[in-house]
Amino acid sequence: MSKANMIRMSANADASSDLQQFLVAGGQLVEQTEPLTKRWYALSDEGEAGSHAIFDVFPDQAGRQAHFDGPVAAALAEKAPALIQGGWDGVLQGVSNMVPVATHEADATAEVKKASYITMTAAPGRAADLEAFLTAGRDMVAETEPETLYWVALKSEDESGKFAIFDLFADDSGRAKHFGGAVAKALSENAADLIAGGWNEGVLANVTHFQVHARVRR
Repeated sequence: MSKANMIRMSANADASSDLQQFLVAGGQLVEQTEPLTKRWYALSDEGEAGSHAIFDVFPDQAGRQAHFDGPVAAALAEKAPALIQGGWDGVLQGVSNMVPVATHEADATAEVKKASYITMTAAPGRAADLEAFLTAGRDMVAETEPETLYWVALKSEDESGKFAIFDLFADDSGRAKHFGGAVAKALSENAADLIAGGWNEGVLANVTHFQVHARVRR
């Protein structure tokens, strides 16, 4: 997979439940009409009421463009004024274009209920080193974290030096083990050198935990 997107959006007042229902239904439409959308997750922020997101993965730019030209995007554009702060512009402003640099999947069949998304910015001159660290982290996750069901390190196409991690878990226990595991420990030990803001301001301050409401996986 060579392309990914995180799309974050905030529901209008009293529209959070409607937006969540729309996204769940959107997953069915993705399943039926978008063969090049290889992964698609409808998410809600556990820490901020009314904040929702979509994370999706594509084999190439053509797959990504087919998604944004497809029926789900068209339906979201139509419903956005009623559901989303800022309408369709609010959706577009929340799009982050990413490139996967390392991916691990432990169990393709397992049900996922929890997700986490962590953004980080490389310290000056350390982008290549941070990318190499995250790439190596995939093997560490594979070897030591059976309850981390999916893990992908991402590099931003929009902002030089910006990276992210998206991962999936069956429950809070699996997530807690990940954040207390070997990869998190190694990242905390190297954050002062690799990441702007270090461990506390550069990593922990940029963690978002999500509930997974719908998924498509091919």
